Amino acid sequence: MNYIQHQGTFIPISYTPSETDAMFANIPVSQFGDLTANPIPVTIAGSVVTVGPTPIFMNGKSYHLAATTIDLTTMAASSRMWVFLQIDNSGNLGFATTFTYNDTAHAESPTNMLVGTVTTDASKTLTVSINKVTRVGNFRLSASKIGSAIPVSTGSPYDSGTFNW
Repeated sequence: MNYIQHQGTFIPISYTPSETDAMFANIPVSQFGDLTANPIPVTIAGSVVTVGPTPIFMNGKSYHLAATTIDLTTMAASSRMWVFLQIDNSGNLGFATTFTYNDTAHAESPTNMLVGTVTTDASKTLTVSINKVTRVGNFRLSASKIGSAIPVSTGSPYDSGTFNW
């Protein structure tokens, strides 16, 4: 809820989804997952990975990704897949959110975000890493020194943190 101040009192105001989309249409910030310390909910059942409901802000719009399953039955032993979140502007259907997985990494863009990896060992046991992502343009915010990330510290206004760069 947003508030405006009027004669010393705050009056709540609200925006429609289309008004919110218009305000943020040209802001190059992307967020996969909420801004809490809670991890993205992921469960593994055999060769099927389920990613729980996840809020997303990408390409200037806010989305809510419903629980999504990724069937990795055909994934080879001792291999790695990169998991991407893609926003597809199909024109007729509007925007849709999907997970894709590929055996090669792709460049990130306003409509394509790397959110994790899936690896298998020799016995095809899955190891899944789906993580929250915050980007400004095509640059990630990171508390660890990686690639061309934008350095940030850990902690919060209430807890001390560190700067590990």
